[in-house]
Amino acid sequence: MSDDESVIKRLDVLIRLMLEQQVSEGKMTRKDQLIFMDSVGLTTGDMGKILGQSSKDISSYLKRAKTSKKSK
Repeated sequence: MSDDESVIKRLDVLIRLMLEQQVSEGKMTRKDQLIFMDSVGLTTGDMGKILGQSSKDISSYLKRAKTSKKSK
């Protein structure tokens, strides 16, 4: 693993810990987090790496989250 990959992995871990803390404290839902990460330009692949899920699952969930947000 190169130095760049090592740094990226550590940053992904820090982001994931911060996101988990927000959910556990009730400050943000996972849906809101995904919509926010999408709005700042992260790809579904990046989100999947951060959250430990496949990009396909993230893409599907994000699509449903955006649809439910529009219908409100």
